[in-house]
Amino acid sequence: MSHARPVLGALIAAALLAAGCGSSSGKGDAAPTTVAAKPAAVAPAATTQTGPIPTKATYVRQADRVCREARGLSRRANQAVTKAFAAKDPAGAADAIDRYLPIFATHVQSVKDLRRPRGDQKVLSGLLKVMDGQVKALTAESKALRDGDDVQLQQIGAAQQQELTFAEELGKQYGFKVCGRTA
Repeated sequence: MSHARPVLGALIAAALLAAGCGSSSGKGDAAPTTVAAKPAAVAPAATTQTGPIPTKATYVRQADRVCREARGLSRRANQAVTKAFAAKDPAGAADAIDRYLPIFATHVQSVKDLRRPRGDQKVLSGLLKVMDGQVKALTAESKALRDGDDVQLQQIGAAQQQELTFAEELGKQYGFKVCGRTA
């Protein structure tokens, strides 16, 4: 399987970002990155937020808690995808994506549903757009794996890597310890 190694890296990275979490390497320090280019991501759905407006620190803690929970899930998803690739089973990798994708999407929605503090809406909106885009990319990646479409897989992987770099910068700018951050 000629695309297994590059696609595996893209799958792992995308699955993690879809959960809004960055990388699952288990290390606590984020690697510094620079933004290469702004991704073409889908705008997040508008949510009606009620209740008191949290402080930025409170919001970061709440969002990072959701992302931390998702990080454990990401590790399990990555193990399933890795196992399928080791068995040279792209359909099994697609099955793993399909199994975990609804849970990732739920985590993304949980972060989107949090009441946001005032200010910095541009940074938060950008990060949420990337999260939405990653959920959509995983759907496309599953289909491309099933279709054996190496060209599409490479395109998705390149776009995902660019979005991950963008999310890392946004997460760092906003002050997240987990969400959008590679670790």
